[in-house]
Amino acid sequence: MNTFDEFLETVEENSRIFVSELNSFLSEYGCKCNIKTAKSGYVVSYVRGDNNKTLLNFVQRKSGTQARIYAVHSGEYGDFLDTLPEKVKSKAKKSTDCRKLTGMGDDPHCTGGYEFTMDGEIYRKCRTNAFLIPLSEENNPFIREFLEKELSI
Repeated sequence: MNTFDEFLETVEENSRIFVSELNSFLSEYGCKCNIKTAKSGYVVSYVRGDNNKTLLNFVQRKSGTQARIYAVHSGEYGDFLDTLPEKVKSKAKKSTDCRKLTGMGDDPHCTGGYEFTMDGEIYRKCRTNAFLIPLSEENNPFIREFLEKELSI
């Protein structure tokens, strides 16, 4: 069985304290941590205790560890999205459009993406890549605030 400490050893050294603190924070909110291995490394998921939905995945890529935030309520806090670092906003804006929300597809397995406003524009993005944020000193505080907003709604 894989442990959180084994996963933590694979996270970039400059983000390990952040990931460890985030793990404690999410545990305090009743999120359950699930750890699996994938081709590219560990996939660590946090499932909310109140609705049994995934809130966050840490995924590992060649470029480093990333946080995939399942921001179901992202449409409710646009002002915060405007404060994200430019690289994060650019990545979200360029991410795949949600076929279901744009009327271009109807996959019965798709739960739909997110409709949100950022920098005055409305976006309808796929939940898989809309908020996939690389861990970094610049991004980490925004990842934490993002999760705090999701948990407060």
